[in-house]
Amino acid sequence: MNLANLPEAYERVKNDLKDRNVLEALGHTTNISDNLKQKWKQTFKEYGYDKAEFVNGNIILSRKGTTTFSSLPELLSSCYIYEYYSLLDEYRESLMEIIKNAAPDKDDKVYTNWAKEARDKHSGPFITYIDESSLSDSNKTIMKEFVTDYTSWSGDKSGRTVNRADFSQSAAYKILNVSQSLSSMHDYYKYYKDRDLYKLTLEEVNKILDDYHSSDFYHINSPIKDGKNIIYYGAPGTGKSYNINNIIKETYSDYDAAKDNNDNVFRVTLHPEYTYTDFVGQLLPHSDDNKNVDYKFTPGVFTNALIQAKNHSDNKIYLVLEEMSRANVAAVFGDLFQLLDRKNGSSEYAINNEEIAKKVYEDPKHKIIIPSNLTILGTVNTSDQNVFVMDTAFKRRFDWKYVSTNAGADSEDFKNKNNPKINIGDDTIVAWKSLYQALNRFIVGELGLSEDKQIGPYFIKFEGANPATAHELVRDKLLQYLWEDINSAAVEMYTSSNRLFEDKDKISSFSDLYNKFGKKEKVFSDSFIKSLGVSDVGNSSED
Repeated sequence: MNLANLPEAYERVKNDLKDRNVLEALGHTTNISDNLKQKWKQTFKEYGYDKAEFVNGNIILSRKGTTTFSSLPELLSSCYIYEYYSLLDEYRESLMEIIKNAAPDKDDKVYTNWAKEARDKHSGPFITYIDESSLSDSNKTIMKEFVTDYTSWSGDKSGRTVNRADFSQSAAYKILNVSQSLSSMHDYYKYYKDRDLYKLTLEEVNKILDDYHSSDFYHINSPIKDGKNIIYYGAPGTGKSYNINNIIKETYSDYDAAKDNNDNVFRVTLHPEYTYTDFVGQLLPHSDDNKNVDYKFTPGVFTNALIQAKNHSDNKIYLVLEEMSRANVAAVFGDLFQLLDRKNGSSEYAINNEEIAKKVYEDPKHKIIIPSNLTILGTVNTSDQNVFVMDTAFKRRFDWKYVSTNAGADSEDFKNKNNPKINIGDDTIVAWKSLYQALNRFIVGELGLSEDKQIGPYFIKFEGANPATAHELVRDKLLQYLWEDINSAAVEMYTSSNRLFEDKDKISSFSDLYNKFGKKEKVFSDSFIKSLGVSDVGNSSED
């Protein structure tokens, strides 16, 4: 007798289950070849069934007025695991032959107690009789591992012992991670005594698995293999969207976000009420010319991007998600979360979604992936991260690129259009670049707040505004942020005796701040004015 190495066989099955996505592929199978159906119907008839039907993945068996229901995935899974199940049975039979030859006429309870002793204490009659058997030394070692280390073959220490005729059923269910109480998979093992039936079924199983993993099955054949998930994050106004626009322009030089002038770019801004159905699509009522109402799937931005990626596989497709932290992105992505793991640019794992599949592929059974020509670009304001916190699992599926508060501040565009002189009160004139950078230093260094409270050079887009308009923009866009997010936070934290604004006896409310700044009166504290410390602060008689 020469026993196959059971632990090695177990590892092969485990790895194969994972590498080939066996349960997912077989679990979603709803049909098999007509030839195999006919063979199974013939077999069922030989076992006394009057009728056998294969209907939408279900198997319906009738005998003497009684109907039994099973499923096609159970049948296919039983064939997939049958070889390993048979190997377990071979081990049990070999073991019990040794034990019964050495200690005949014992009842099953005695054998069970001996099996437990071997399993729990690695000693007892089972070990003794194996050592005394005619097995080779290598087979003795393998057999003793079988009776002592249940984890080496998917057994369970609290489960059925190896002397029981049904122990291999439990092991097969466990390795498949299928509930034995909810499945009738084991009912099919007896049919595989017909080796022709087993061979034909196994060929079908392997064909299903091969098709499932073939590029034609669910991948889009695109020459572009650099699909990525990238998030640009930083303080508000740092130019995160500007960076994204420049990336897109590397592919489409005439792209203009304001004009939305490229069919290969899909853009959406997330918000607290944004949902999965907004992102993917939803059933909405439609009426025809006769005013008959029907419900049809209306695709969302994600599904539309997939359609474009499929229909234009030679083009780079961009899906831009602005303000991601303002929505519950885990809920927005839902089952799409699994698609974010990428390999060679496309999703490493596929999902099932009938509505998306019908819209994209016109086939509800088609697997859904993010193709290698579709890149997801997102933005996150660090000051918004406490609106909806992203979990670590979601974060690690993106590349995170930090955008500094100084990014873009030295560009010609900034110098020419976004760096006006600002009258911050009491005829003190300062360039916007000096003002926002001084604020950032003061926020962190003097007020003791975190960097996510800082602002970027484009927090306000001046676009070449004259001094009067620039002053109004600062009043209307910056002051409220400084009052509510900076000054209030610093006061609550009691982190510094320094104040950003004048004392309370001079500015006790936002109304005071707004009005005084509008009149070009002094609003900032002496410590902040001193912190400016730059050459372009001066006095002016500007109106």
